[in-house]
Amino acid sequence: MRHRKLGVSVHCVMPGFVTEAGMGDDMGKQIGLSMESLTDLAGFSRPIDTANAVVEAINYDHPEMIVNSLPTWPLTVIQTLFPRFWDFVSELPLPLVQRYTAWLDKVTDYQSQN
Repeated sequence: MRHRKLGVSVHCVMPGFVTEAGMGDDMGKQIGLSMESLTDLAGFSRPIDTANAVVEAINYDHPEMIVNSLPTWPLTVIQTLFPRFWDFVSELPLPLVQRYTAWLDKVTDYQSQN
């Protein structure tokens, strides 16, 4: 779009798991598990962080922004190099990983029943 100078820009804001509002928070309430089980491992963002990122992306014409409490690029690189990485991690007997997979399993069960 810049090449053609059309005056149109596209922005992609990618929040992590949003706490305090939204689908993830609602699902946590429906299944009876705190989102902390998920966000300890995967990180999170708050609604205000996401809103600020949208404003910043528009004001400074950033094409994409990742909004998360933890850096995501190291895991993205590992996942790209080793596609079965998360299969390996999900089998680790660590409490942090077990809480994460339990949350995902409970969501899957809930959604298949409804």
